[in-house]
Amino acid sequence: MKNKFKITLFIILITAWIIGIYHIHTLRAKNLIVETDMFALQDGYIQLFADDGQGFREELSARQSFVGDNNLHNFQLSMNISKGISALRIDPVNMKGQVHIRRITVRWMDESYTFQGKELEKWQMYHDLEKISDKQDFLLNASGDDPQLMLPVQLSYSYKKQLFLFIKQYWAMMLLGIFIISVCFTERLRIYRIRSNGFFSHLFLMVKENKSKLLWSSILLTVWIFILYQIYILNFRNLNIEIDMTSWQKGIVQCFADDGDGFREDLSDRQVVLGDSNQHNIKLSIGILKDISALRIDPVNTKGRIRIDGITVRWQGESYIFKKKELEKWQLHHDLSIENSSDDQGLLLNAPGDDPQLMLPIQLSYSYQKTLSSFFKKNSGMIFFGLLLIFLFYSKESLSYPPPKNLSFSSICAMLLPLVLFWVLYYPAINTWWLYDDSCHLVYIMKNSIYAAFFDKNNGFSYVNFTPLEPLSLGADFHLFGFDPKGFYWHHLISFSFALIASYLLLVRFFPVILSGFILSWFVASVPVCEAVFFLMVRHYIEGLFFTMISIYFFMMSLQKDKQIWSYAGALLYLLACLSKELYVPLVVILLFFPEIKVRSRLKFLYPYFGAALIYTCWRLYMLNFKGVVAGYPGHSLLLKDVLSFPLSAFGLMDWQNYSQWIFILLMGSGFLWVFRTWTFRKKLIVLIFFICGFLPILKVLANATRFLFVVSFLVYICLGIGLGYISRISSSLLIRKLAVMLIGGGLILTSFFSILQHVSALQQKAKNIEVEGKFLLYSNKGSENVLLTDNGHCYSAFITLRKELLGLSPGPLYCMNNDCGCAYLHHDKQAWVSSGEYLFSSGILSDRKQIIPEECGIRKELSVYISYRDGKVTWQFGPYKDEAYMLYMGNTDKSQFIEISSKGERSYEKKVKDISFIVIYKSPEGWETYSPMLTFTTPDPKNEYGYIKWERKTP
Repeated sequence: MKNKFKITLFIILITAWIIGIYHIHTLRAKNLIVETDMFALQDGYIQLFADDGQGFREELSARQSFVGDNNLHNFQLSMNISKGISALRIDPVNMKGQVHIRRITVRWMDESYTFQGKELEKWQMYHDLEKISDKQDFLLNASGDDPQLMLPVQLSYSYKKQLFLFIKQYWAMMLLGIFIISVCFTERLRIYRIRSNGFFSHLFLMVKENKSKLLWSSILLTVWIFILYQIYILNFRNLNIEIDMTSWQKGIVQCFADDGDGFREDLSDRQVVLGDSNQHNIKLSIGILKDISALRIDPVNTKGRIRIDGITVRWQGESYIFKKKELEKWQLHHDLSIENSSDDQGLLLNAPGDDPQLMLPIQLSYSYQKTLSSFFKKNSGMIFFGLLLIFLFYSKESLSYPPPKNLSFSSICAMLLPLVLFWVLYYPAINTWWLYDDSCHLVYIMKNSIYAAFFDKNNGFSYVNFTPLEPLSLGADFHLFGFDPKGFYWHHLISFSFALIASYLLLVRFFPVILSGFILSWFVASVPVCEAVFFLMVRHYIEGLFFTMISIYFFMMSLQKDKQIWSYAGALLYLLACLSKELYVPLVVILLFFPEIKVRSRLKFLYPYFGAALIYTCWRLYMLNFKGVVAGYPGHSLLLKDVLSFPLSAFGLMDWQNYSQWIFILLMGSGFLWVFRTWTFRKKLIVLIFFICGFLPILKVLANATRFLFVVSFLVYICLGIGLGYISRISSSLLIRKLAVMLIGGGLILTSFFSILQHVSALQQKAKNIEVEGKFLLYSNKGSENVLLTDNGHCYSAFITLRKELLGLSPGPLYCMNNDCGCAYLHHDKQAWVSSGEYLFSSGILSDRKQIIPEECGIRKELSVYISYRDGKVTWQFGPYKDEAYMLYMGNTDKSQFIEISSKGERSYEKKVKDISFIVIYKSPEGWETYSPMLTFTTPDPKNEYGYIKWERKTP
């Protein structure tokens, strides 16, 4: 009786599995598809009806809109019918006038019928629809209100054929389900003797012994893939439209998509337009999982002039870019006309009507198979990540403490968690261009030896920071890969991978393997790491972390093995970490209190580290002088309010804005606070010292940039790992403990993963904008009579230097900041260029803009300038402010833009300076600015190259 019940249940489950797949198949399958190639002179829509014996009706119909532009369009109409068809009808609705049909193709089940040429006459014409020419395929005239084409046809529905097509398409899914169900119900497997090989016997035995685990693993993996797919489809299905537009009137831009049922509000998106006569990048998105036949953009309530410089349509991984003459493919309706069209400025439109419209007939077909294929292609790494989680869930060692001494398979899987997540998230960084400080670093490397930053105090890498390993690392890349950033980024990502491995080897000495993997996975999916990956200029943070982790590991080995050689090796790595970034200097203090159970003569093993700290301090003193020993970031003042507001600023910089992230963070944070409460005073003091040492090097820039939280965030995630470990020990059941760790720790990974994807996308867009502007400055054949207006600008002067000295090109365009009110005054005779994010367009001559003399740009505050030139050297001193927040403009040079400069200094300058004009800006920490007027040299003796500028402004 028991066996009969099992057999019955077995059959029911297999039948339910197959029926479920078939039901999904029938919901998605479109067994009737009609394609029509057609010209039309009037707007309308085409509707297909099928007669299944009960007449033509709306529930058995499909339609698609079209534009009467006299261009050939391919319309695809589809529906699912489970009956035979006796007739088809095509209605070109609202289309009085001529219509030219080239071809009609009917696909039914797995058969195809094509009507072309004379074959088209098999379609009967009704309601004042008549053929008017024999010379063309099917030129018709529709004089009535409801023209119709009808085809009597016998298309029989075959359930057997439908079932055959279903089995042909889904046989693999059915076999997989039958296999899983069979494993669940198998009690005895007879293993037949295989003469040639025993592999299959071993496989069947393994399946038999672990059938329950295999079942639950399959279920968990299916759930994981389903969650990934649902989240992925939310982003993938969006139709994204970007419009670079200038309007002189405030209004709204609304975009519509036609999925065959006409333009409607539920398939639209809108955004407010500021009528400020400035160019804006408008981004609109629509969620749609159907074919698209047309797009429409309505600049609502924007009567008057509108300029469109570019439109980009993104759909299912493909991009369609319309710029310059390509914009004329968009049809204009409702009194919208072209006032001017040029290759440089796009379309200048005039919209006197109430509802101007731009319409684009476009065939964007939605493919479920393409979506599924794209999902598996883009998420294969995360699926593998899920497999690692499932294995760790079943592993007996994943939560054991102390962890296994040897590097077990479970430990390797846990170590792979952050590595897989890292490459899934940040592999796109490989294609990133030079960002921010990168170009300045390249100029330094090009002009100096890669070892100059170690010993040449006159040509140091920075006058406030001593990080000589950074130009050494980037310089090695430059000599290996040249002026190609891809090689730099490969080095960058590989270095970070080694830093993660080193961090794991250290963490696993204190945490179970799964918690060690989770801590690093949270760290990987954080904003500080995201910025560190995309910015080559943060290479020294990454390599410093690697040296620090190995240094600590060696220190622990010296304690464990009681051998001094390990401490000397660790001290050398500690020195390398200090030379990478000052952030790691406090490590020697941390090691004094580092938690290690077997402490034997801790100080004895710390002497080499104290020696390394002393060497670094003396070395830094030599390179930066006494002021530079502790004066990092001199342009930033340390204010008490900044220190007090740091926690809130840090939360903002970490971008923990997702409510689901907060749930997991608060759970683990509560666990940490609870266990912290039970610790001894010594343990609490250790945690406090750790955080003080993490904050100390960045006190002045606590809330200025996310990358400064690189080490602090690592410490925070370690604390969360301690909290999760405490939560997992509340229950005595190992299963419940593992479930708690997986749900809470895995939940934070998943929510952080999809949150950080948005940051990756934003950084890619930012990088693309900088690349467009940087390549314009580097490679453009336009001369210095052109100027780039930018919101970026940091280290853009280096692009001009690289153009001249590395590429050997003639002087090219200049640049200035969009918010620089003196730009129009300084470059009044130059052509302005603005980036839309993907390309540049001209915005006219700067003389057309309002011009303000530089002195009126800021606040009239005290300012003094002294510049002298003698014997090939320029000496300067600015005051009365002692910090370094000054900027200098040098007119009539190849660098006619503002550059950052110290308050005083001396530099060799071989060019003649008597014709150079200067403007000095001081930027206060409170946010105000003050400008000097345009200053020129006084030359007492024109025959000698000597001159000076002495100017001062005093305020009452």
